[in-house]
Amino acid sequence: MKILKHPKIDQDIIFNLDCYYHLVIENQLFYRQLVYGLKNQIENDDEYFLFYENEKEESLSKKGIVLDNLFDIKIDDKKATSSIQKELTSGLDSSKKEQFSLLNKQINEYLQSLTYDYNLSLEYDDEISLASLLKLSNVRLRKEEDTYLLSLLAQVKAISFLQKTTIFFFINLHDFLSDDEFIKFIISLRALEIDFLLISSHFPINKPTDEFIIRIDNDLCELHLEANNKKD
Repeated sequence: MKILKHPKIDQDIIFNLDCYYHLVIENQLFYRQLVYGLKNQIENDDEYFLFYENEKEESLSKKGIVLDNLFDIKIDDKKATSSIQKELTSGLDSSKKEQFSLLNKQINEYLQSLTYDYNLSLEYDDEISLASLLKLSNVRLRKEEDTYLLSLLAQVKAISFLQKTTIFFFINLHDFLSDDEFIKFIISLRALEIDFLLISSHFPINKPTDEFIIRIDNDLCELHLEANNKKD
């Protein structure tokens, strides 16, 4: 079980399948401090939230990411491409290795036929590595641009898989998705086994049934609106 604790928030934030948590902070100063403190914790490993996994305190910076601009999610394309190509080259089974060996043979035969009648004597590398082929072919992450929802999901999935990120902190997520898109997005996060916390500066227009809201008003009074399906 994964749990987040904050000294100024009474309710523990528990990552589970029964419900997800939405932290609504209407006090602007505390909202600013919390988002800044969380970002600084993720980026610099400075203490802000306390994070426990299986009752053992862990570093949140190694597991989490804050997405505070859902119109401009930053993914390092060069690092992503390098990671993808490395994963592909290290995950070959015997069948794929045999296929690549045959491909190398065919390429070699083609190069022989291509260079045989040339006026000058030529030489070439008679075996191409898979890493070289992937780099030459520029195998990379495809951009999903059909809809905003698909694009957002693709970026979250890529960050989770490539950066080994297990906890996402979404800032004002409700503002970016329609009710139908929001439900589909949450279902997709669950299917990907991604843990997440929503953080907002204002109360959502509609509250989904599986959303547990921790509401901190202007006077820093903490109110709880439990998920309708939350188990005792």
